[in-house]
Amino acid sequence: MKKALNLIFWGYLLVFLRFEVAIDLLPDPLGYLLIALGCFKLANQFPISNNAAIFSIIMIFVSIPTIFLNVHEATDIGWEIYSMALMTLQLILVYFLFLILKAIVEDYANEILIKKTQRTFTIYIAINLAVLAFLSFSANVFGIFWEVISIVLLVTGFIMEFVFLFLIRSIRRITSEEKKLV
Repeated sequence: MKKALNLIFWGYLLVFLRFEVAIDLLPDPLGYLLIALGCFKLANQFPISNNAAIFSIIMIFVSIPTIFLNVHEATDIGWEIYSMALMTLQLILVYFLFLILKAIVEDYANEILIKKTQRTFTIYIAINLAVLAFLSFSANVFGIFWEVISIVLLVTGFIMEFVFLFLIRSIRRITSEEKKLV
């Protein structure tokens, strides 16, 4: 399980980070491949991970343009639609990953992590849905108030990505520690 959670962690980190020199040196499709491999490793113990693995494989192909173009900075309407679709699909994948993490912490009956995972899930999904909703309307609204809201939402969303990564690491640590005790 430790190896599977490491694959998911590093895969998500590759998807989250963007280091660009003409092309993305940390390609999203590679990140989705690592996530899929991690999910497949968990499939025997947690069948829910098959959904995340299959969705990750789909995301490998959907995210290929992100290697060559930073679609979040594109101004063409087609790329803006693609960017919104990609963000929505990534949120769906994270939803599946949270289902796996919830199943893991419930299997280990760690009350602290169960509460932490549920709280992180609720806040993460709510913030990212708010970001997606705001981005849908942001082209039509102007003013300092909306700029402040966009900055707050984007910074909060950015922080939640780190919180999600830290959650994966803490669950990995607990699962490896409890294996040592057995």
